[in-house]
Amino acid sequence: MADYLVFHLYGPMAAWGDIAVGEYRPSFAHPSKSAIVGLLAASLGIRRDEEELQNSLANACTFAVRVDAMGTLLRDYHTIQVPSSGTGRNRRTFHTRRA
Repeated sequence: MADYLVFHLYGPMAAWGDIAVGEYRPSFAHPSKSAIVGLLAASLGIRRDEEELQNSLANACTFAVRVDAMGTLLRDYHTIQVPSSGTGRNRRTFHTRRA
């Protein structure tokens, strides 16, 4: 008989990221395989920078998702602030968040 791990994820305001291009960041109604593998890896103590272990875990797992209650998708608005670019000779352009 195969081994199974069954667990329940409950998050009334959970968001399971979809492919994000541009300003719009859509969300799935259920977790993706990478989200589940990430949760499993974290619970096993596998860090994000341990790519070989992450890949072997992902290749060893198959999964199924059962959505008991679809819920209602909400729109969440965020605003961003960018530091001023300065004036005159002190003008500076920020290309990354770290900068």
